[in-house]
Amino acid sequence: MSFCAPNAKVLVVDDNNLNLKAAYRLLGLYGIVADMAASGREAVSAVQKRAYDLVFMDHIMPDMNGIQAAAEIRALGGRYSKLPIVALTANTTQGEREMFLANGLDDYMAKPIELEKLSEALKKWIPAEKTDGVPKDALRVMGESADAGFFWKELGKVGVINVEVCKNRVAGDEGMYRETLDIFYNKVPIECKALAEYLDAGDTQNFAILAHGMKSSLLTIGAMGLAEAALELEMAGKAGAKERCAEIVSGFVERISNLRVELSSICGHGDKLPKIRLKGDDALLKEKLKAAKECAEAYDGGGGAKAVEAVMAYDYGEASNVRLKGVRVAFKSYDFEEAKKLLNLI
Repeated sequence: MSFCAPNAKVLVVDDNNLNLKAAYRLLGLYGIVADMAASGREAVSAVQKRAYDLVFMDHIMPDMNGIQAAAEIRALGGRYSKLPIVALTANTTQGEREMFLANGLDDYMAKPIELEKLSEALKKWIPAEKTDGVPKDALRVMGESADAGFFWKELGKVGVINVEVCKNRVAGDEGMYRETLDIFYNKVPIECKALAEYLDAGDTQNFAILAHGMKSSLLTIGAMGLAEAALELEMAGKAGAKERCAEIVSGFVERISNLRVELSSICGHGDKLPKIRLKGDDALLKEKLKAAKECAEAYDGGGGAKAVEAVMAYDYGEASNVRLKGVRVAFKSYDFEEAKKLLNLI
């Protein structure tokens, strides 16, 4: 970072509050106090109330996505036709930039936001007269608390989180990362519940949008493997493959729940929390129990464990939940007689 822009007016648009918070803190390193909008419609309203120098626009949002919002802004004419709008996207497939340019946006930047890419975007789009010299407080080397070394060490014990990625996301600022982690910790049970509700309603479109947002959050906190699992959910939702969504969502929620339990002490919530449980789907349970029994007869330990794991994030009552765990252990131990016994009790 070689400049700051305390006089620049920047709007960040994203339906994910974790992403908004991260962007706000990163822009603060440049002396920018950004405005926030949580939807495309809010963005269209916001630009008419204040003359922004730059808008960072999330791509995938419910109701009105980033491309639609950009089109509405351009349709206002006048200065809005030249307002720099940079797309924020967690999808960086080939041709993405060309797609945004063809739809009225000026550029795009991958999420989670990387400091180097943010610097490039600000230098490119913020008017020179809005930038000043480097302030000692805004662009200081990020300080760490006295126990920061301990914090990063403890975080490193959470196997699914890449600590080096975390540090890069927040320019080494422990406080910034803690804020991000706390938002994730508190919102993810609500999101898991919403995934199940969308699936029950057959709403694979909003299921995919939510999975996309969760993928972005997981990338931001450095949970790279879980982000890949969220991408699989997103793709299944986009394809309208409800059965595939139902098959893999429980395993995803199980892994999210395990992560949250591991993070409970790091986030300052004391004792470990009970795992997140979705409401049991009887049809899915019946289907997977049948498959598990067939695997037990065929001495297929891997297939049996996989069939049972597909329903273990659901709540079927304490007795059945315990037996499902026992069945998985039995299959992994190749104890097929014990597996059959427990399956017959569920």
